Amino acid sequence: MTENLINYYGPILNRYNLKADFIEEFGKVKKVYTKNGVFALKTISAKRALEFPTIIRKLYKSGYTKIVPIHATVDNHFLTLFDNKYHYLMPWYSNELGEERDDRHQLLFKELARLHSYSSKEFEVVEQEISEHHRFHIEQWDRRKEFLESFITKCENKWYMSPFELQFCSIYHDTVQGSNFAYMKLEEWYEQMKETKKNRTVLNHGKVSVRHFLFDKNGSGYFCNLEDSKVGTPVNDLVLFFYRTLHTYPIQSYDCFEWLSTYRKYYPLKEEELLLFLSYMAFPEPIYRCVYKYENSKNSMSERQFVASLQRAYWQMKNIEFFLTTIVEDERRRKAQEELELNQEENQSHT
Repeated sequence: MTENLINYYGPILNRYNLKADFIEEFGKVKKVYTKNGVFALKTISAKRALEFPTIIRKLYKSGYTKIVPIHATVDNHFLTLFDNKYHYLMPWYSNELGEERDDRHQLLFKELARLHSYSSKEFEVVEQEISEHHRFHIEQWDRRKEFLESFITKCENKWYMSPFELQFCSIYHDTVQGSNFAYMKLEEWYEQMKETKKNRTVLNHGKVSVRHFLFDKNGSGYFCNLEDSKVGTPVNDLVLFFYRTLHTYPIQSYDCFEWLSTYRKYYPLKEEELLLFLSYMAFPEPIYRCVYKYENSKNSMSERQFVASLQRAYWQMKNIEFFLTTIVEDERRRKAQEELELNQEENQSHT
């Protein structure tokens, strides 16, 4: 097997003046052992290959260098085409920290804040653009809300509900509460944006994960797997990360809040950005998708599997609820403290 890999990838490695002694497969990444060191050879889709070199160059130009270095070929290209596939080569960095420390999430969010900070751009937005964004989400959420309302009405009109339908009825009230909170925060965002009429964009990593945050031998962290990077609101990276992280068994952990606090320490979110984050996170999209699939693709899974899927979506929603409640309570305390200090300063100035 190893000999076959060496023979297949040999022509690619020749373009880097390298010869493999041994190759291990890790999905799209190949760990290549050579006399010149250990390297990671990764395959990238043709679609991503078009933008990927530009993204890397822009990051370096902005001064941001905490990405796993990409080796150029002998003819100075980031990517090499072989067998109708694109590939690029990096040094092999570990996903592990030393045994004496395990603060990878804190390091990840500090570095994510730096990535966003280096690529941050602020610009004026017209009210029409704000209104269009607001209307797009309201209309999309209204359709989802109406679908769930019609589904529960259908369930309640039955003499005998299926296990899935019965379970959905038991969690529907919590689903409505999550939806209402999302609507409320989106309205607050809308009013705030109409006043400020300013927006910020950053280069989003696209797949923020501890698996995509690697360490060199000195323990310094670097991002990899930036093929899905896109310019957008910083909220996008945060929502995708926390959505995945909170898709688990019921937990009441302050870890997510602490990671977000680390991020905000190095790249403070504006009030309207935090409102958008709260809104995006709160809407019960996983519940909707699960019910929609049950109604439209019943043969794709068994009743038992659908019930388990709905249970996981509910757990995720409750985990998100705890996370967002912690953020809101902390914001309330912070603003109360700021108001108290301001009043004390005013009283001192009058004495």
